[in-house]
Amino acid sequence: MEGTVLNLVGDSTVGGFVVNTRDVTERERVAAELATARDAALEASRMKSQFLASMSHEIRTPMNAVIGSPSSSSTHHSPTSNAATRTACKPRPTVC
Repeated sequence: MEGTVLNLVGDSTVGGFVVNTRDVTERERVAAELATARDAALEASRMKSQFLASMSHEIRTPMNAVIGSPSSSSTHHSPTSNAATRTACKPRPTVC
């Protein structure tokens, strides 16, 4: 319950107190439901972020092994790999 009291003892037309009360049970129940829903949403958001970070790491780690890091692949070519690249990229004659 919630209430207010207004002292009107000095007012000759009222000569007493005015008391107003109201039931706030429903408002408190709704506030508790909202707090529970907010906590659940925050937890879901935290779990989503954790999942995405984990999946990003799980995908990136094998991709780095397959592709290799750009700095190591561009600076360390063996003479045989350069020759193979030149041969593979050499223009081929067209047959008419």
